[in-house]
Amino acid sequence: MNRKILYVLLSVLTLSALLFEGCKELNEPDFSPPGGRFLTNWQKMQFVGSFNDWDLENAPLMELVDDWTWQTEQRLTEGMVQFKFVPNGNWEVAYGDTHVVKPDSLTGYAVPNASGLGQHIEVSIPQSGLWRVTFNENTLYYEFELVQQELGGVIIGTVEFTDIDSPPYPTATVSLLDTSGSLVKSTTSDTLDGDFEFTGLSEGTYTVIAAASGYVSDTAFDVFVAQGETTEVILRLEPTTGGIVLDGVIDLSEGWQLIDTSQISSPDLQGANLHGLYAAYDDQNLYIAISTYNLSNWELAYGIALDIRDGGFEDDTVDCWNRLIGFSGVGVDYEVYFWWNAETADIGAAQLCEFTAGGWEYHDLQNSQYAFTGDQRNGLAAIEIAIPWDMIGGMLQTDVINIKCWVAGGLENSSAVDGIPYEAALDDALNEWTDTDVFEIMAQIPLTCSN
Repeated sequence: MNRKILYVLLSVLTLSALLFEGCKELNEPDFSPPGGRFLTNWQKMQFVGSFNDWDLENAPLMELVDDWTWQTEQRLTEGMVQFKFVPNGNWEVAYGDTHVVKPDSLTGYAVPNASGLGQHIEVSIPQSGLWRVTFNENTLYYEFELVQQELGGVIIGTVEFTDIDSPPYPTATVSLLDTSGSLVKSTTSDTLDGDFEFTGLSEGTYTVIAAASGYVSDTAFDVFVAQGETTEVILRLEPTTGGIVLDGVIDLSEGWQLIDTSQISSPDLQGANLHGLYAAYDDQNLYIAISTYNLSNWELAYGIALDIRDGGFEDDTVDCWNRLIGFSGVGVDYEVYFWWNAETADIGAAQLCEFTAGGWEYHDLQNSQYAFTGDQRNGLAAIEIAIPWDMIGGMLQTDVINIKCWVAGGLENSSAVDGIPYEAALDDALNEWTDTDVFEIMAQIPLTCSN
């Protein structure tokens, strides 16, 4: 009798446990994807971005590798990458608020979009290869880890100076551009043999430009680079004849060097679209030129920053023309500003501003110190500037001048919408004209014959 009672009790307890477990499974939320064994709030997660043209439909699924932790491997190319993490195929709840990350870091926190659509994170990929991307939906922490480096293609080349038979040779700036005209890399040629090299290149077609002060630049077009292969290029520079002529037409045969190009191209900025930044110099002047891709005539301010010596302006509020532009890690000694008057299609004001211990000092530029081309249909096309060395402290005892240019609104308290060289501070689709832009990246003008 006791055994029967015990058997019945055990049966009842077992049945109750099964019923309880069944009810629990019916009432609890599904914390993991079908067949999953880790905790998560989502059924799926996808890593989407500029590397796949934001194609969510065909983006591969990330794998849930631990509680709340998703992971995938993606082949990424060296350069700036925009991305976000999209759960359950829903853009509106994606993780990707650009305001909380730094593009020079491979780790960060992917905050859920504060305003729904339109936000993203930017990261600078230091080298091409297969990257492992990990994201924790609970802590919001993400990281990029290089799994396999791509050796990439190589361009080796020589810059020949037609008027010099033996070393030392002048230093030439060699620029590598992609098919869109954007700068990929730049380097300088060796003074002993004129050689230069670009490594770790993605397979594709490139343009190689060599330029040196006092010489006509030379360009090699349609240079194809295959993965793991080496391509050889020879560039020949001939001496210029007449030097820089201020006429608003950037003629490379006069000795202009291409320093960098804009990486921003947007139909929303068709009247404020920079193209290239150029420089040259002689014993009397430092020459700077800016070209544009403008297709509309807008009232704008074009600015140039020069970092020449220690110290200088480093702030995150407003600059000399009360634009919402600052600098971090860079001390700016001079700013050059031009105001484009859209009504008259003319330069309405031109100043060289010097930062001193007492603040900014303003010096008007004479009409003979600059020239431009432009019209009332497309606005400013190009501007060339001659800055006498004595206005910036004399011929410099330095190898380089740090430089940056930008275009901002025509009124005070506006900010930059395009700039050269590019950096993430230029991107803010929500408040493009009124956000504060703090610049950290400068291009360089190499000086190969300073006194």
